[in-house]
Amino acid sequence: MTAAMAQARTQTPMMQQYFRMKAQQPGVILFFQLGDFYETFYEDAELCARELDIALTQREGQPMAGVPIKKAHLYLNRLLRRGHKVALCDQVQDPNEAKGPVEREVVRVVTPGTVLDEDVLDSGKQNHIAALVVDKERVGVAVADVSTGEFRATELISLDEARSELARLQPSEVVLPEGAADDDHIALDPDERQARTTIEARRFRSDVIEQHFGLVSLDGLGLSQLGGRAAGGLLHYLQETQKAGLNHLKPPTAYSTSHVMGLDPFTQRNLELVRELRTGGEQHTLLSVLNNTATGMGERCLRSWVLSPLLDRDEIERRQGMVELLHSDELARSELRDLLSG
Repeated sequence: MTAAMAQARTQTPMMQQYFRMKAQQPGVILFFQLGDFYETFYEDAELCARELDIALTQREGQPMAGVPIKKAHLYLNRLLRRGHKVALCDQVQDPNEAKGPVEREVVRVVTPGTVLDEDVLDSGKQNHIAALVVDKERVGVAVADVSTGEFRATELISLDEARSELARLQPSEVVLPEGAADDDHIALDPDERQARTTIEARRFRSDVIEQHFGLVSLDGLGLSQLGGRAAGGLLHYLQETQKAGLNHLKPPTAYSTSHVMGLDPFTQRNLELVRELRTGGEQHTLLSVLNNTATGMGERCLRSWVLSPLLDRDEIERRQGMVELLHSDELARSELRDLLSG
């Protein structure tokens, strides 16, 4: 973008506006609204033309590619699945009232872990975004699902535990402090398609949580120091990308992994729990055999259970008792399925 930025001063007022917006979103594809289309320019246009298989045109001799706003979610989905981030720069002024360029603002930055569009989300999977911060061998982990408001944090005693927890959570995006080298921090599973984002290390502070949720202290949340720092870093990132709309996000709660079995990525793949070993698909997996759920919420719960085998005997027997109750009463089971399906 350097060469393009050098041309900014000689561009039209509208393109100067574009350059200002683009400079505020480094490393992010800028969808710039022009009427009924989102347009991209320069390197963004070349990338979108390649990834989305759309026409690459020119504007004043420079690359340009656009998509209709009404179908933007389809193109967003494809970009997000490839790990890209997209800033939506919308017209916030009636063009008929504009004396110069129409006023525009970046209203949201959509990333793989913060997408909210139901047309993009898979109803059978939670769309987790995780943040990690490492202090020597201990690891603070925070995880959120922006679509549901879930927000949790924990502290783990080793990098291996953290890797197993990432494999269990299967986040779409992982947020790390800048300068976190793979050999010193969490090495992400190369077979997973997690987007990776780094933010300033100083953003991993727990006081961000107090300020956002209006808390006097974090004592009531039960968070550890590292868990609080990870949650603070994740919350800062969500504030920066969502701009607004975090009212439904719950204060982070502490959670423990001690009651479930840690399954590392190697074990998950070889047991073909949720993904086939050879193809990477989900058609012939343990989850596919068990999955007769009637709702997206039920499928998400079942997926979580498959990836998190219980260790506590009382909890295992309690779950078995619930299954036995429904298995032995066909009429109640049928009526419940009908209710859930509605």
